[in-house]
Amino acid sequence: MKVKLFDGFLMKPCGVATLKIRQDNETKSWTVNKPLLLAETCVKLGLLKLSFTDTVQVNSMGTEPVKSSVPLTREKILADYKDVFEGLGHIGESSTFVINPNHSPVQHAPGQIPVALEKEIKEKIAELEKKGIIQKVTDPTDWISSMVIVSKLGKLRICLDPCDLNEAIQRPKYQMPTLEEILPKLSKAKVFTTLDAKDGFYQIGLDEESNKKTAIWTPFGRNRYLRMPFGIRVTP
Repeated sequence: MKVKLFDGFLMKPCGVATLKIRQDNETKSWTVNKPLLLAETCVKLGLLKLSFTDTVQVNSMGTEPVKSSVPLTREKILADYKDVFEGLGHIGESSTFVINPNHSPVQHAPGQIPVALEKEIKEKIAELEKKGIIQKVTDPTDWISSMVIVSKLGKLRICLDPCDLNEAIQRPKYQMPTLEEILPKLSKAKVFTTLDAKDGFYQIGLDEESNKKTAIWTPFGRNRYLRMPFGIRVTP
C-alpha cells in the first residue's frame, strides 16, 4: 500500500493500528490499514453521503436571482434536448493527421472472412455507408489497410488495422493536466456528471487528404473512412 502526500512524497505504511474514534457521543473502534479519511471510511462515519438519483435540482445560469429551482428528470432532458440524443453528431470542423513524408505507403492484400459472417458484415458496411461514416472507393489509393472484425457486447464492429498507418502518422504533442492540478479546482464542486458520446470517434470528421489514407479492404471492395476510425494513434 502506497500513500502519496500532496508534495508527491511516497510514504510506506508500517502496519495496522486500531483506533478509538468518538463521534456523536459514541465511541467506535476503527482498524486503520489504509489512508485516513478514505471515501469508504467517510461514508461509514457519516462524514460523506453519496446520493444517486435520476432527479437533480438545477438553477438557471443567469445573473439575476433565482426564485425557485426547476427539477430536471431524465425524461424531461431527453424531451427538451431530443436532437442531442438522436443520430450521429459532428464535432467541429473536419480533422486531419500528418503523414511522415519519408514513410512509404503500405497496401495490404484483401483478407478472408468466415462465410457465416459475410451477410452480417455486408449489412454493417451498408449501415456505415448510410450514416456517412465510410464511403465506397474506386480511385487508386496509396494506403490500403486490412479490415478487422471486432465483436463487442454482441454487436459487430468493423475497424481498420492501423499498425502500418500509425507508424507513419506524426503524433502532435500536448501537455496533459495532472490530477494534482485538477483537484484544487474541484474543491468546491458539489455535482459531478459523466457523459458518454455514442460512437465518439465517429463524430470527428476527416478532411479529404486524410480520409484517402484510411482505405480498407472489405469482402466487397474498398471503403474509406469519412469519420475518424478507431485505433488511429492521434484520435484521443
